[in-house]
Amino acid sequence: MNIDFDTIVCDQEGNPVKDTIAAQSNGGTAKDLTLGNAAIYALNTSFQDEQSLTGNDKFNRGRLAYDIYKTPQLDLKSEDITLIKNVIGKMYTPMIVYQTYNLLDNSK
Repeated sequence: MNIDFDTIVCDQEGNPVKDTIAAQSNGGTAKDLTLGNAAIYALNTSFQDEQSLTGNDKFNRGRLAYDIYKTPQLDLKSEDITLIKNVIGKMYTPMIVYQTYNLLDNSK
């Protein structure tokens, strides 16, 4: 499925969600959260229930995060989309999960 990871994630009112992680690292300047940044942050997070991830699992997550960073228009396999959805679901609030899942599911 072709995914546009440059798409801005919006809240329930259609306003862009602010990227608080980027704001922490660039002196507090808020920018809009993209689907790509949400995916990259989640793929690079070690969750408490995943302490036994293998090196290969970590490598695959890192590869996918790097691919999203370098090429924001990607044609992904369904298992990559499932992985992204799983980690986003662990990291973010319900509204961001809802919006990002819709973006991932409705891509062409």
